[in-house]
Amino acid sequence: EAVKAGKLFNVEVDGRLYYPAFYAARDIDRTRLERVIKVLSGLDGWSQWQFFTTPKGSLGDLTPLQAFRRKRMFAAVLRSAAGFTER
Repeated sequence: EAVKAGKLFNVEVDGRLYYPAFYAARDIDRTRLERVIKVLSGLDGWSQWQFFTTPKGSLGDLTPLQAFRRKRMFAAVLRSAAGFTER
């Protein structure tokens, strides 16, 4: 249901679906994470994975996951996600 609602994504490997472990990480605000995933929801799972795990210059060369751990950077992560979907 969360995937259909655009709050979670999955990736497929050898015919099996996998969900990102960081979704359950205690040090990441899941509500905020879901907001970013919603922005990315038009992209396939692998593209969303790439967004979260690739350093971004706009985030001071942090990955969005690293930036999430710095709560004051949430707005920058949202902007980065919006820009990523426009490429």
